[in-house]
Amino acid sequence: MDGVALVIGTMAPDLAYALNGSRLRVWAHGFPGVVTFCIPATLIGSWIVARILAPVVADHLPDLGRFHLPDWRGLATHRFVLWKTVVWAELGALSRWAR
Repeated sequence: MDGVALVIGTMAPDLAYALNGSRLRVWAHGFPGVVTFCIPATLIGSWIVARILAPVVADHLPDLGRFHLPDWRGLATHRFVLWKTVVWAELGALSRWAR
């Protein structure tokens, strides 16, 4: 299971709203957008979280007792397996239709 891709994949369809008003208009809640926008957006977002944010941000988070926020640093050891990341990204993006 690729939890990073799953979580970011659930947000990917709504990331297309950030492009509203630009010449790059994407409808990511329908079939073509779920494949052409959500998967690349999730791959990029997952990589940014695991490789750039996790090693740095964890040092600045407080330790909240039993909820250890600095343990978020563990995401920096995440290893991407392309086919798993794509599958979990798509499942996350399609989770909106499960309601």
